[in-house]
Amino acid sequence: MVRYADDLLLFFHSKAAAQDGFDYVRSQLGNQGLTIPDLGGEGSKSQIVAPRQVVSFLGLELVYADSVGGFVKRVGRKQIAKIEQRLEEEFSFDNLRKERIGFQQAATDLWRTISSYSNIYRGTYDFPLLDSELRRIGRRVLANMFEDVFGAGVLDRVTAEGREFLGLGSLDIPEDNGLDV
Repeated sequence: MVRYADDLLLFFHSKAAAQDGFDYVRSQLGNQGLTIPDLGGEGSKSQIVAPRQVVSFLGLELVYADSVGGFVKRVGRKQIAKIEQRLEEEFSFDNLRKERIGFQQAATDLWRTISSYSNIYRGTYDFPLLDSELRRIGRRVLANMFEDVFGAGVLDRVTAEGREFLGLGSLDIPEDNGLDV
């Protein structure tokens, strides 16, 4: 069993054992005046999944990797998209102006935030891919700041050396994370 706040992830050897486990958890929670959504109900996160089915839990996915002969945790695409959206909103020019945060502080805060995400997910199977994605997102957020201040297309006139200096240089992103699902 894995537990975090009000989220539970339980592992069983059979579907019947999983159903029995669900019923047991439901009764124990009921004794405390708490409830758990029905299995597979409308909008319910309560479900029984097949052994090799991807399971999302707290922004991570548990997935069977043939290459290692077992389960690994990876950062799901949905979680990466949430991180990207959050950073784009938090570090938008309009938001930074409203908060009276200058470029130097914004850039420092942006990379500290990215570093925090990197540290949180360091132990994931797909960390090299995630790290590249976080760096790409950081460069994109910085580029958006420059374009919001200096106008759309301004970066088209910046040399490769200038882009590197501004922290916008390119970084090779791995094509594949080697995860055989």
